[in-house]
Amino acid sequence: MKSKLWRGCTLVLLAGSIAASIERPQTASADVRVAPLQTAQLDTVESGDRPTDTNRFQLLDRGVEPRQELSFSPPENSKEILSVITNMDMNMSIAGRMIPAMDMPGMMMKMETVVDRVEDNGDIHVSFVYTESDVTDAANSPPMMVEAIRSELQKIVGMTGTMLVNKHGATKLANFDLPSNIDPNTQQLFDRTMSSIEEISTPLPSEAIGVGARWQIANSPAVNGMKLEQIATYEIVELQDNRITLDIAVTQNADPQSPQLPGMPPDATIDLKSYTGNGRGTVILQLDKMMPVRGSIAIDSNTQMEIGSKSSNSVQAMPVEMDMTMQMDMESL
Repeated sequence: MKSKLWRGCTLVLLAGSIAASIERPQTASADVRVAPLQTAQLDTVESGDRPTDTNRFQLLDRGVEPRQELSFSPPENSKEILSVITNMDMNMSIAGRMIPAMDMPGMMMKMETVVDRVEDNGDIHVSFVYTESDVTDAANSPPMMVEAIRSELQKIVGMTGTMLVNKHGATKLANFDLPSNIDPNTQQLFDRTMSSIEEISTPLPSEAIGVGARWQIANSPAVNGMKLEQIATYEIVELQDNRITLDIAVTQNADPQSPQLPGMPPDATIDLKSYTGNGRGTVILQLDKMMPVRGSIAIDSNTQMEIGSKSSNSVQAMPVEMDMTMQMDMESL
């Protein structure tokens, strides 16, 4: 259960950004930045030992000798704390006019996991709780934006749940323990965070592999109503004892579509023209641990679309272009 947490983050600010531009085209506000927790949906494994669907998982190179089957085997009752810090920069233009950029604070989240049970077939039962979340490096950010993001992040603290992960690191099931009386907005936040849990996954091949082994995992995640096509390529650059260092490359594309983004005004129309994203990173895994020892990923994306209004045929749709860079760093103790 490792590091694909960055997947989907390249479009996370989209809904708030466009909503702000429709209602207040001459200004920028904290509303532009309030959606940092939205992530893509990960296809989970339903059965078997193959890390993911065989049609979407492709082993490109088994690497050099010596080769071995790599599987996770954390001891029962072992505990880890994963810390994730995310920083984003965004440039956006509306109808050819650049929107003034604001310094965004970083976002920090910590999650404690416990290995409750390991089955004979290697399946691993894990429970987790979010213990801490807050903004970081906020000195130069607008106070209203900082407080809006902090308020959203604080809703995660105390969330608990469980995961079932196979021995190759693929998340098979993930569940939150939700209170029965939560409001719809908090329910949506839980759902988005649930998706992020499913995405902390870097499945390893079930075949024996060595240094230089390469494999690809293709997914079609839905991010804020947009359907993307993503290919993640992994390569083992170092393998020593039970520690693995992976280089990771990610490409994302989206065909033209008309997504329904959360947070948009009811009469808003969106026509996505194009979306592309490219990223690279490194992650260090340890086979007796469930969380990445250390990882870092940077991804750049470009989104082009037009936004309009159903209730005003006289208003011409406005072209919107957004370039975003996201840096995510993680470490477990």
